[in-house]
Amino acid sequence: MHYHILVNPNGASGKTNAFFERSVRPRFDAGHHPYTVYYSAPDKKMDVIVKEILENSEGPQNIILVGGDGTFNDAINGVADFSRARFALIPSGSANDFARDLDLMNQTDELLDRVFEGSVKRVIDIGQLVYHNQTARINYRTKTVEPVNVKEDIVRYFNNGAGIGFDAEICEKVELSGAKNILNKIGLGKLVYLYEAIGLIFTAKRFAVTMEFDDGRVREIPNCLFISGMNHKYEGGGFMFGPHASDTDGLIDFTIAYPKHNSVFFRAFPSAYKGNHFRYKGVDEDRAKEVRIRCSSPVWVQTDGEIYAMCSEMTMRVLPACLQLLI
Repeated sequence: MHYHILVNPNGASGKTNAFFERSVRPRFDAGHHPYTVYYSAPDKKMDVIVKEILENSEGPQNIILVGGDGTFNDAINGVADFSRARFALIPSGSANDFARDLDLMNQTDELLDRVFEGSVKRVIDIGQLVYHNQTARINYRTKTVEPVNVKEDIVRYFNNGAGIGFDAEICEKVELSGAKNILNKIGLGKLVYLYEAIGLIFTAKRFAVTMEFDDGRVREIPNCLFISGMNHKYEGGGFMFGPHASDTDGLIDFTIAYPKHNSVFFRAFPSAYKGNHFRYKGVDEDRAKEVRIRCSSPVWVQTDGEIYAMCSEMTMRVLPACLQLLI
């Protein structure tokens, strides 16, 4: 049985590659498990590597990811046929929300033991976000925002969750500010989400939203701060925005925030770390298989903490029992 091992050498401020060489590669060598290592780069990201692996092989392929949520998000977006990809994540990221929800943290040897058994251990849902228009994107090379005018639908998959508005703007600020790299270097990477949120909460812009649910319901929210659609419980380095979310129920759980004043959410936001944010007025939840979202103005959109584009109309849906895991 052959394994494709994908490593982000710059993950966790460069710690991921050292972790792979120290804790992962020796286990494959000791057990004489055949493998090929692939390293992502700015001009060849995980999605491109995964796409090439699946296009140049036959049958299901075992893809081992050494990294975190961003690595996994990028990887699944290279898959055209999920029946041909069997994934395992060996956590080595700064947030690790996927691993946290599935209780995969701090057990590298146990996870590799499961991988070497070579069988699918579970099949879980993933989310899909369709951008129906785009007005801006981040240039990751220059760390700048560039205007675009893209009308055709663009599809992105996500594991943990997707968000629009304040939730996504935090991720945009994290990406452009460099705070993530600084805090990662001193072992405080999990604080970057909170750090940027505190700086943004009083200036975040509101927008009107129409949510059209697959069951025919329509919600009009005239003064929305953000909407987060969760497939797993955690995002942002341990914030439990989806306390009731499950990756096997065929639903996306939505946190919808429209507090009367931003200062109200300033108090509510830290409580999301334990999933207690719904006790505040103007923060509620909903769930659905699919929702069409129309915004009064373009907003940033994130999938698993990764910023792809700004747009004003999108669809979030769940793809049930889609992702095969070896762990």
